[in-house]
Amino acid sequence: MANRPPIYLLHGWAYQLEAWGPVKAGLESLGWQVELLQVPGLTGPGLDRPWLIDDYVRWLEQKLPAGPLILVGHSNGGRICLNYCQKKTKKTVQKLVLIASAGVPPRRWRRWRNRLVSFLARWLRGLKAVPGLSRLVYRFLGSGDYARADPMMKQTLVNLLRSDYHLDVSRVTTPTGLIWGTADQITPPWQASRLQQRLPHRLATNLVTGGGHNLHRSHPQQLVDLINRQLQDPAN
Repeated sequence: MANRPPIYLLHGWAYQLEAWGPVKAGLESLGWQVELLQVPGLTGPGLDRPWLIDDYVRWLEQKLPAGPLILVGHSNGGRICLNYCQKKTKKTVQKLVLIASAGVPPRRWRRWRNRLVSFLARWLRGLKAVPGLSRLVYRFLGSGDYARADPMMKQTLVNLLRSDYHLDVSRVTTPTGLIWGTADQITPPWQASRLQQRLPHRLATNLVTGGGHNLHRSHPQQLVDLINRQLQDPAN
């Protein structure tokens, strides 16, 4: 166990780390060393300007040690990990585990929905006097992350969504496992299938029946078991 590489875990679009506590503790009880990173603009320091995906990749490069390591990314954290791993870096990522990862471009109807969100973001500025109306519209559009973000992070989220059209997962040669909830409505299971098809070195794909987007909240022990099982996979 002492020779295991450390796990660096990147959370999704969230402003608190507490929900990841049981997963971190569960992995550590199995002998893994886990570092839960604080993502800038979310749980980490605020931003002085809207960030691009390349800014997050550079930040991650600075956070990781030079030796062998494992990356685990949930949702937006998975997007950052995928972009990091598609680039040639000096760090040795032995394995990557993606949990309900972002990074897959939306289907056509969702692209139109995202454009509608951008339009409404400007229009809704004039509706602040109507209590709860803008939040209701964003919830209807499935854009709760955008609704809760401050202006700096709103533009950052737009930048990250746009980056998905340029992400080439076929360049991610790191052995990669997928964990997904079958009832995920944020990053639907078809996105896992898309990654399955395009990742050149894929480990297991594990589906959690009835699980939504936040498996670390709804199925923490099952998530711990699945991550541990994937990291024990001898594939390299």
